[in-house]
Amino acid sequence: MSDYKKILFPMDVADPSPTVAEHVKKLLPLLGAELHMLYVSPNVSDNPGATGKLEQQTIEGAKAKIKEFMDKSCQGLDYQSHILGGIPEETIPKFAQAEKMDIIIMGTHGRKGFDRLVSGSVTEGVIKKASIPVFVVKPFKNAA
Repeated sequence: MSDYKKILFPMDVADPSPTVAEHVKKLLPLLGAELHMLYVSPNVSDNPGATGKLEQQTIEGAKAKIKEFMDKSCQGLDYQSHILGGIPEETIPKFAQAEKMDIIIMGTHGRKGFDRLVSGSVTEGVIKKASIPVFVVKPFKNAA
């Protein structure tokens, strides 16, 4: 039996990664774990009672995108979806700890040079701040 009972799969609804989903589909049955999808948006308040029109649209849009992605890429898998406000590289590790997740599985955009300097790396931030293992999937293959 595996010690990984709760898997956290944070996703960027604007750019979801089917490559990460492939690994999740392979690992989930082997581990017999629960799958938790997480989307973190700066447009959503940390205060659950304070939802304005933009926040509500963001939440509903994110829920629809997660469902669409899961129906297409992870058909048949049971999951729970979570949508939170905040900065992803800070909120993901905090959520993982608070919800007693066992492992985080996420992708990296593979940005390099100036793009990485300007936009940073959410995955790198999560790796640095997480208190649990982070399984990172590179979404592309290197050209030979």
